[in-house]
Amino acid sequence: MARRSNRQGFRDAAAILPFAAALLLMPPLVRIFATPSIPGAVPPIVLYIFAVWAAIILVALFVARRVGDATDDPEDTPGPGGT
Repeated sequence: MARRSNRQGFRDAAAILPFAAALLLMPPLVRIFATPSIPGAVPPIVLYIFAVWAAIILVALFVARRVGDATDDPEDTPGPGGT
């Protein structure tokens, strides 16, 4: 039972991830980081976009592996009697 709810949680995270990514990359939120920077330094908006981009990729990788591990679980496949 605990494995089933855990697996469902990862599926829910996989469904929510694209919407969370889109929200984090929306212009109103990104413009918060559009501040003047010191010449020669990396602007905060660039750091924000690349940090969010990297975080999205890492979270997607983690969730995809967990969902993939859960679907490969032999405990979830029906037995000869279909139970």
